[in-house]
Amino acid sequence: FYLQVRRTCERLQGLPARTLTESDLTAYPWHHVDADMAADYARLVYATYDNVSTRNDTISAMRRLIAGCYRAGLISAARRDEVLDELPTEAPGPSTRRRRLAQVEIEALIKACAQDPLPAGARDAAVIALFATTGMRISELVRIDLADCDLDAGTIVLRATKNGSDHTVYIHPVTKTYLEACLA
Repeated sequence: FYLQVRRTCERLQGLPARTLTESDLTAYPWHHVDADMAADYARLVYATYDNVSTRNDTISAMRRLIAGCYRAGLISAARRDEVLDELPTEAPGPSTRRRRLAQVEIEALIKACAQDPLPAGARDAAVIALFATTGMRISELVRIDLADCDLDAGTIVLRATKNGSDHTVYIHPVTKTYLEACLA
């Protein structure tokens, strides 16, 4: 993070790389950065880097500095929001790495599972149906015990979810049929 902060400060001042010291960084008036400076900085970063990940890392350093100024009481929430609005970190356009499956694709996967011999096909269909209807994560799915499933009530208790607490999800009626076939 130190290197990112140093490079951010150098870019803001139009200095070459590796010219500032640690004392220069602490002396810089980060709380004076305004929306125009942030917009210029973002344009420079986008012009310098083609890789979205590198852009986001570089802009995130500035975002963290501005958030720190707000937490320290050096700038108002309105000023923070104004500056952060000029520092986008999302890739423009739709993501090419992930997308939601269309209902037709989900149905095709489940249909393909029906062609597999039992019990693997029934298990796979139940897993696909659970993902499609509950939104649970893989890590939550692998932690499910039979005791966590209450098919009569139509619930599954997810243990130790991403936020660290237990969470109850409701089972869709169609998913319930796949779970029953799997458990049979």
